[in-house]
Amino acid sequence: MATEFTVGHDQEWTINFNYEAWAKDKVFHVGDELGRDAEEAYIQRTPLVSTPMTSKRFVGAMAILAFVLPVVAMATEFTIGDDQGWTINFDYEAWAKEKVFHVGDKLVFKYTAGRHNVFKVNGTAFTNCTIPPANEAITTGNDVITLATLGRKWYICGVNDHCANYGQKLVITVLEESASPALAPSNPTAPAPNSAHGISGSRYQLLMAAMVALAFLAI
Repeated sequence: MATEFTVGHDQEWTINFNYEAWAKDKVFHVGDELGRDAEEAYIQRTPLVSTPMTSKRFVGAMAILAFVLPVVAMATEFTIGDDQGWTINFDYEAWAKEKVFHVGDKLVFKYTAGRHNVFKVNGTAFTNCTIPPANEAITTGNDVITLATLGRKWYICGVNDHCANYGQKLVITVLEESASPALAPSNPTAPAPNSAHGISGSRYQLLMAAMVALAFLAI
């Protein structure tokens, strides 16, 4: 038969009580129980102890994250024309010359809605400033375009003669998706001040890294 011991009898679990003397003449067996109050008090007062296995799992999970996270692709957001935005009489060829664009990066065209717009065109339309149908225009004044594919990309303004006579046109070359700084070339070309901001990692890869780490901890 199992015996239930109320630790400390009427005193229960408290301070200034000689529990060594209380337990001295008692015999405890497997299956015996300590009184609920004492058991709860013991649990509340016992600090969590990190076992060697827990520590090893934690270190292993951190090692996995340290290995996976550096390869997360980084996307850059470019504000076209920097502080000038998308406007006339601005040298966008010179602005883009020192910048490197990758798949996943974003272009942000900022302008006063109604005064300008943005058309995505091909090389011929870019050279000749041929304006596409009006329903193809992007007109919000804060137009965000994500670079989804490799190659040359052309953009023009279709308002009046802004493209033909005022140079409101942009051409860029998009390269493969970039790696994080940990895997980037030792001497990458630095973007011009204020040309890019809002760096964000690939959410999918971050999620996968976290799932791998959690799975390792659960083993």
